[in-house]
Amino acid sequence: MKKLISALLVYTLAVPATTLFAAGPDAPASGLQAAVAKAARTVPLQASATASPSASGFPRTLPRNGRRLNQGGPGAGMMVISLLGTVAGAAGTYYMIKTMRESNKEQTAAGLR
Repeated sequence: MKKLISALLVYTLAVPATTLFAAGPDAPASGLQAAVAKAARTVPLQASATASPSASGFPRTLPRNGRRLNQGGPGAGMMVISLLGTVAGAAGTYYMIKTMRESNKEQTAAGLR
């Protein structure tokens, strides 16, 4: 099964690259490239600059009050979660090392090592 998956992966990576290389740089675009090129030619460019706040009558951002800014946000919750994860990982590591030492002592005492 691993050989089949490896062969399929190599095939999917090699065939498109060799096809494009064999077609050369002046080959006509096909498939997705042709669709993108056609869309780029037919869609008119839109103005990227937006109207100024005075022209539209609305400010670009809403006014902010101090209470909203000091609520902590998602950063505080993620900090707690990461600290809990760190503590849980350290506790798990300590437990596994302790269990392995006890197991080694038992095997040594039984004459298995």
